Amino acid sequence: MSTVQTEFQQILTAAKERRGDLSVDSMIVSSHLAQMRMFMLRRGIEFYAEQDSFGKRREFISQVCEKNMLDMKLDSIIDYFLCDGQGLFYFRPSGDDYQLLYFPKESYRAYRDQNNELSSVILTYSFNVQKSNKTIDVYSTPDQEGGRKKYIRLEVFKDRIEQTISDEKISFENASGLTNTGMGQKETLVNSLGFIPAVEVFNYMDCTGEANGNGEFEWLANQIMYH
Repeated sequence: MSTVQTEFQQILTAAKERRGDLSVDSMIVSSHLAQMRMFMLRRGIEFYAEQDSFGKRREFISQVCEKNMLDMKLDSIIDYFLCDGQGLFYFRPSGDDYQLLYFPKESYRAYRDQNNELSSVILTYSFNVQKSNKTIDVYSTPDQEGGRKKYIRLEVFKDRIEQTISDEKISFENASGLTNTGMGQKETLVNSLGFIPAVEVFNYMDCTGEANGNGEFEWLANQIMYH
């Protein structure tokens, strides 16, 4: 990656993570994102089912959004979506409800068949665990509160879910080459839904309709860096 592209990606990272303390923060990017958030959210966003004779589906959707605190997350979701040009919503069954997760571009991979339908998705994310009194695993990553981070890799198919929990950070470059020490727990679960509960969204999709999007600022990268 060229120096210009590296610095440009740092500008986008500063905007997505709201890192105003970084010297690479650009008012051009942050101002545009603020304006787009206002346009997209000022009248509110409502989710509804196309067919809902008794109003129960509308009630259930509202319940899922409320439990997942979606209103509080939309600002960040919009920033990541506009900067990355694409993202993925994943609906993880949790009892009688769903955990609604948004994955930015660098945290997932989506694969499609000849009909442009999802055939599998790979998701990576982390979670914090409390540090026990037992011998500390030297391979796990400490967090700011003194706990330990663990990392999950989910490969979701229509009939199964392959889950790996690791003490080492999982990236798409090292996902198949983790050391035995950090490999952790690996198991295969049944996907009882029979389909992949994920929706990939794109920004500025090109005329071919291929499964990729473009960020708001990619075509202006050189002008932004010059400014």
